[in-house]
Amino acid sequence: MDFVMITLVSCILAVIGVFVYVLIENKKYKHIVQIREIVNGRKIIKYDRARDFEDDDKSRWWKLKKEKNKNLKLLEVPSGECIEIDNKGRKNVVVYRDSTGSVKFANDGTVDLKQIKNWHPVTSEDRVVMINQIKKAENRKGKDWKQNMPMFVGGFMLLIVIVLAFVFIEDVAKPFIESKELQLEQQEIMLEQTELLKDLKSNVQTLENVESNGKKDEVPD
Repeated sequence: MDFVMITLVSCILAVIGVFVYVLIENKKYKHIVQIREIVNGRKIIKYDRARDFEDDDKSRWWKLKKEKNKNLKLLEVPSGECIEIDNKGRKNVVVYRDSTGSVKFANDGTVDLKQIKNWHPVTSEDRVVMINQIKKAENRKGKDWKQNMPMFVGGFMLLIVIVLAFVFIEDVAKPFIESKELQLEQQEIMLEQTELLKDLKSNVQTLENVESNGKKDEVPD
């Protein structure tokens, strides 16, 4: 029983630890980075997150989260002109990177639609087609496992609680069962004592009657 309890508690703590670690990591990597790699005249778009990082020389960088290449993991801190703010208040940047690892931040100074060349307004029909295409793409893609992680964690925690309930139900219910049995025993003892008192009282009355009748039958001198 002790081994099972230790194992289950360890599993619960492990799940909570992983969940807390993921939350902390997501809080750290709060900058959004779009990386456009130029390969054979085409751009391959990647999405990553970054956090503020300071090395041993006290130099400041942006450290990418998903990048596996250690030589490409650090980015110089982008200038304010290259940073855009999304609706959640996060910093967003677009980075162009070539095969040598050289990077350059995009600087979109557009503040008016008239500044965009070859721009054509999107009609309502085009917008409906775009929305339908996005819905189809989302249905084909499905949800990422990270999006489902809170549901998995919640289900796993519920399963652990159910298992714990089955394992320890006897220990939890034992005091109540013992208390009920003790109450029944006390009630039986009280009933027995009541019966004894009745029997004693009856015997006393019988003796008194016998003595009283004996005195009446005596002949006076």
